[in-house]
Amino acid sequence: MTEFILEETCLFHNLQSLEESLDIIESIVETAEFITDSEVCALSLVEDFYNLTIGGIGIGDLLYANQSNGEVRDIILRLDIAITKAEHFVKASHTDEHYGLDRILAKGDGCLISSNSFPRERWDEERMFNVFCIGEVRQAVRNIFLVQKKQEKDLNIYKSIMFDEIYFHCELSFKDLSLDYNTHISTLIKHLSYLNDHALVEFMSEKQDHEIIRTASALYGVDISAESPNTRRNAGAMNERKIKIGGEDICCEWHTKILPTKGRIHFFAGHNRSDAIAAIAGTKIILGICCEHLST
Repeated sequence: MTEFILEETCLFHNLQSLEESLDIIESIVETAEFITDSEVCALSLVEDFYNLTIGGIGIGDLLYANQSNGEVRDIILRLDIAITKAEHFVKASHTDEHYGLDRILAKGDGCLISSNSFPRERWDEERMFNVFCIGEVRQAVRNIFLVQKKQEKDLNIYKSIMFDEIYFHCELSFKDLSLDYNTHISTLIKHLSYLNDHALVEFMSEKQDHEIIRTASALYGVDISAESPNTRRNAGAMNERKIKIGGEDICCEWHTKILPTKGRIHFFAGHNRSDAIAAIAGTKIILGICCEHLST
């Protein structure tokens, strides 16, 4: 499980200026809810949270000071529910605030839910990741996956949150790619991140194929390609690129190239899909085949 620590001091200061910070608090709560609903992430916060005091003011008192405001009451109720699902850690004895930050610093890596930024002398940007909204969780999980050197078996467990805009028709397998996991895991995550975050917009645009290819390489460092005219004329080779979803064929001729001669991720990014396929894969990028190299 990837731990996301709720930074209590950040929440406290936003509660102190509630009217000005309501959008910030709601974003923090939405992020906490998203994490507690995930099967691979865990929300964590300091023990005895409701009885904490900062500067002589209790967090619990601030939380329940505006119960007459219906909008505030609803957000606080949602926060309560998220907190009941959280794990708790023992607070450090040398401080009376920033327990969440102290936990990250003690571990040397991790993910923090906070709207604050922290001094560079305390915060290692290559190993510590601050999230403030749901959209940032995905990238934080990718980063911490690499920082904590998670194993190959974890890849298919975490892929649903790291790459939530990809429909995986096949499992991710370095054996199938004929690649060494430790050597190429960061490159694979870069390729899948491109497919998840950018490819659909690119392929739904009016760009020509060569423009899509150039953008993927120049902006995202990912080598992608469609099949050559010769391969397209080879019926046997094109059949290798077909998969079945909902009982219907779909051709995954576009592919990313992890290495020039091997490591192919074949995908379908088109919007011209049948109702049967859309009912299963939605509008997501379809990752169809992971292989060393198909016939040409």
